[in-house]
Amino acid sequence: MFRKSALIAAAFAACSVLANPMQPDRISAPVVKAQPAAVTPKPPPIPKLEDILIIGALKKATFSGAGEVIPGEMINGYELINIEPQSVTLQRGNRTYLLTLTASGEFNITPITED
Repeated sequence: MFRKSALIAAAFAACSVLANPMQPDRISAPVVKAQPAAVTPKPPPIPKLEDILIIGALKKATFSGAGEVIPGEMINGYELINIEPQSVTLQRGNRTYLLTLTASGEFNITPITED
């Protein structure tokens, strides 16, 4: 039958394959740091429309803190696309905004296009 020493040798051979829980592994897995999620910057606030001036072909819009702007100029990262008697159209990227003057001087913002 089996000898005791052969049985003990087989047991030690099987144990040598298993890791010793009392000693850390000599080869450890590389530490991979998690990359922070990309943060989309918040767009600047939409400028506040204060007044519209149209005299013949001359068209200007007045915005709070920026003064007069004509079509094609940039204000706060938004391009002034069009000026109508009661509204202006701004664009930033692929989004378009319609700013409308009301009788009391307040304005409304209406998104025209979505991303």
